[in-house]
Amino acid sequence: MNNNQFISMLQDQLEEKTKSLSQIGEKRAAILEEEASLVKEVDAIKILVNAERKKLGLQEAEEILELQPEASSEVPEINVAQFVRDLISMNASNGIPLKGIKSQLKSAGITVHPNYPYNLVQRLIKNKKARQENGNIFPV
Repeated sequence: MNNNQFISMLQDQLEEKTKSLSQIGEKRAAILEEEASLVKEVDAIKILVNAERKKLGLQEAEEILELQPEASSEVPEINVAQFVRDLISMNASNGIPLKGIKSQLKSAGITVHPNYPYNLVQRLIKNKKARQENGNIFPV
């Protein structure tokens, strides 16, 4: 296996893993949304049960507690600048166009201001950590 085949294989793996990560992020967001909806429904039912028990002069069955998602369900923070630097490094042989960087960010489920990748690349070029040649970004 020569270097170009190895790089191509790594790029394919990167795209596959990035796509999987994006899909998992979407599934996780849907689950968190469903959890929040179920928490509201449970609390609403508890309120109704307690209201009916109060009408009948019975003791309230349960306190109404809004359930909070566990701390572990928070979305981990992604260092976008490091993600872009790694992306540029992984495409060292052929470089990567700015549109490629933007599409990789989008496929990874990372939302940034539309100008952020451009500003980041310009800063990398200014600090001589990257160079631009024929529209592609290369590491230095």
